[in-house]
Amino acid sequence: MLLTVAIAFVLFLHGAIPFLMMPTLGQAVWTTGFSQSFINNNFISIYAQNFGFPEPSAMAFGLAGALPAAFMIKAGLHPADAYSFMVMLWLLVGFFGAYCIAVMQQVKKKHAILLAVFWLTSINIWSLEGWSMVAIGMMLLPTYLVPIIKITQLNLTNRSQETKYHFCFVLTNLIVCVISIFMDGYSFVFFVFGSFVILIFNLYRNPRLLQAAYFLIIHFVCLVVAYLLYSKYIGKSYWNPVEVPFSSTSGVDLSYIIIPTHGLLWFFDMIGLSVQRSIHTHFGDWSVFNTTFALPIIVFGLCCFYQLIKHNSRLKHMTVAFLLIALFGIYMVLGSDLRFFATRPLAGEYKITDFTIIKTGSYYLYEFLPVLKVMRVIPRWVVLNVFGFWLILTLYFSSTAGKIDKGLSWKSVILILLIIMNLPNMKQQFQDNRFFRDNLLRIDKELVSSLAAKTHKGDVVAFVPFQNDIIVNYVASRLNIKAYNIGGDKNLKIAQNYWPKEMLALSWGNVYKTNEFAFNIASLLKSGKADIVVISYVDLLQAANLFPSFRDVINPPTGHQILMAKETHLSWPDQVRKGNGFPGLLKLLIDNHQMKVEDGELFAVIKR
Repeated sequence: MLLTVAIAFVLFLHGAIPFLMMPTLGQAVWTTGFSQSFINNNFISIYAQNFGFPEPSAMAFGLAGALPAAFMIKAGLHPADAYSFMVMLWLLVGFFGAYCIAVMQQVKKKHAILLAVFWLTSINIWSLEGWSMVAIGMMLLPTYLVPIIKITQLNLTNRSQETKYHFCFVLTNLIVCVISIFMDGYSFVFFVFGSFVILIFNLYRNPRLLQAAYFLIIHFVCLVVAYLLYSKYIGKSYWNPVEVPFSSTSGVDLSYIIIPTHGLLWFFDMIGLSVQRSIHTHFGDWSVFNTTFALPIIVFGLCCFYQLIKHNSRLKHMTVAFLLIALFGIYMVLGSDLRFFATRPLAGEYKITDFTIIKTGSYYLYEFLPVLKVMRVIPRWVVLNVFGFWLILTLYFSSTAGKIDKGLSWKSVILILLIIMNLPNMKQQFQDNRFFRDNLLRIDKELVSSLAAKTHKGDVVAFVPFQNDIIVNYVASRLNIKAYNIGGDKNLKIAQNYWPKEMLALSWGNVYKTNEFAFNIASLLKSGKADIVVISYVDLLQAANLFPSFRDVINPPTGHQILMAKETHLSWPDQVRKGNGFPGLLKLLIDNHQMKVEDGELFAVIKR
């Protein structure tokens, strides 16, 4: 009974209930665009053929999510429900992974269930739903470590039994490594760090040194194989590094970790222990404000660490290993400069370094470790911190598992309290997740259907002006056309290497150069490099998060993902159509370039 209620609660919180809700919108649009494109190509290839034209597009991250969603769409589900089913699937895997980690530590089953619920309902997990595969990758961190922790607990003496377990470890660990790297890069790095810390500590405490070293080497080989498969798939061995100073501006103010943002957690809002934050008054953005609060688990985790070190020598080494994971996470999340309660001045010039209390030294890690240079969103390191302390909790509950509990024990009460302190306003969360599904259906009804009347299967289409056009992934795949545009900044940079010069000139930065813009549209069409040009009055990046725009949605919900969209610039069709020089542009195309123009509410279609 407890298990059923726990799973249902987790699925409801995340909005992973098909036909009723969807966990997010923007990344669901992006992901299911790839899924639909795989289907259009009859799964002959796991490269998208409908966007990023002329070259097939690899999925920079999230392939492990897009493929299951593709099979569900193929089975007849709408992409919204296929996405929810996919998230539900991985949530179940994440739940049983967390449960297994706890049970392997001899935690009682009822506490293991509560620990799994706590992990998956942590604010640091559910607040990442807007980043889709990042959230799923973080959910799966305990699952990734199941083979590692299992093998460190074995004390095998029988030769045949040892061979059997060695084979199982190689197979399961390789599967885990492949899933991890094809799901999300951040969680893959966290998995790599955590697993090596555990295996290195196992070297120290394991009396069979050669066996421990063997496991470490095998794990390294599995990671290398997974990385080689990923590199082969994306067609390159690494992504271009981000400038090191980025970590300074995107590191987390320490106050964000100890005090939540108002409107995020109902418990802290109710007792008045939350702070109003916005991009205008505080350093960072909503990805910083909403995802980094971790005080309850840090405080309780440190208390558990103290008790374990003081009273349980058997678990001492693993306790220290887990604390090292947690401390490294908190160290990295602070960025290169430690700030505490820093706010933006209302006027005058300033540099963010003016508010630095002390340099953390992490700058040098970003300088000399290539893998860290591509990890642009520093706040996500807080999940590693929370994960380390969650692992310490499993050890603590293991150390007290022999005691008899009658009824609702104090340990259950503490876990339930931790869960409560991490919950959003559930009514608001439900309304948001219902809205996301309804909004994706609206995209189908208003945008996809309208364009379907203007295009044919296989048409080469350019949506202009272009940017990181996430919604085009979905629209192009649903229409089964070939679009130059593509969503995802990494994917966009790759696609631009193959675009004709006329297309490259049609960016948002050139939209005010009306004569040149019209000339390049006409050249693209006359040269046969495109069959149709669509001038979009919808922001093809932000409309994926809220269609067609915040102003055009009547009574939108007010949850954290919607507020992120609200504070971001969202164009709306009427304003864009009347501004940005588009009326003059259409006239030029008709009068000077003899193009056929069909103007509409959401877009104008240009043909030869």
